[in-house]
Amino acid sequence: VFGDPDATADPDWLLPRLPGADGRARRVAGLLGIQPVIGPDATKARFLRDTAASDYIHVAAHGLASAADPMDKSFLALSGERLTAREIQHLKLTGSPVVVLSACQTALGGPLEAGIIGVSRAFLLAGGINVISSLWNVDDHATSEIMFGFAQNLASTNPAEALRLAQLSARSKWPDPRIWSAFVVYGARVVSR
Repeated sequence: VFGDPDATADPDWLLPRLPGADGRARRVAGLLGIQPVIGPDATKARFLRDTAASDYIHVAAHGLASAADPMDKSFLALSGERLTAREIQHLKLTGSPVVVLSACQTALGGPLEAGIIGVSRAFLLAGGINVISSLWNVDDHATSEIMFGFAQNLASTNPAEALRLAQLSARSKWPDPRIWSAFVVYGARVVSR
């Protein structure tokens, strides 16, 4: 679980610290009984080292998507560096993880005949079994509730149902769909019985 990387030195984007992402990562990590990687420790090198064999990857950070250059300008902002879609797709995620991208625009990218090319697709190509990502800029507080609910629900059901239940709970607090419905699930089809 990576949260609130320090991406304030990005050369092209103003990416302020995300206090909600820090709390979100700590809550999810606490639920899972693991230590989160927070702030300046949430580097690209640490991500590459710590996630290769994981079965669950959660990133609470800034994400940006580019329709014009989805492979090199769509990225997750980690401390001091970007992790681009191109780099992600070449990872070897041997644990077939569920990947949660608790960030803005991570489901977006460039539309091609093969589908949307960007960060979410890159994680699938790298070996992720499912990717939970957002279609637009997300509300920080609602996202915290949705991500924690998702992680709780995942203990007893598949990723699609876990997200659906978390979003239904958020919808009861925030009826506006712009607040609760940004996240979608990509990947292997999983059907509950």
